[in-house]
Amino acid sequence: MTLSDIAKVFNKNHATVLHSLKQLPFLLKFDKNLAYSYNNIMYNWLGNVDNSVPVSDEELKTRIKYLINQNKMLNLKVDDLNLQLSHYIGKYHKYLELSQEWGFRVGDRFDEFKRKVNTLLNGM
Repeated sequence: MTLSDIAKVFNKNHATVLHSLKQLPFLLKFDKNLAYSYNNIMYNWLGNVDNSVPVSDEELKTRIKYLINQNKMLNLKVDDLNLQLSHYIGKYHKYLELSQEWGFRVGDRFDEFKRKVNTLLNGM
């Protein structure tokens, strides 16, 4: 994230974020509770850093671009699936209402009616 993006999250400006980043090493040195929390968060975020493999800035940029594109593709797929779902919900909702209404009218022949509606739905 850029400094401006981080600042927006905390309702601050980019200069405040930059100042905080510069002050962090000094705060960690003198506040043991903060240092403990920071190290805990970093360990959980990064995992076991002893096994990490150094990555060049260029490789990191390439990976980030790839992940951004994957995220866009997945979001498009989710949108498409939501559109399909809304289509099917609307289509089947009509048949559900129809079957409930006809349930009162067909009486003991309701199973036959259900089979016909099911055949109709599967045929679509």
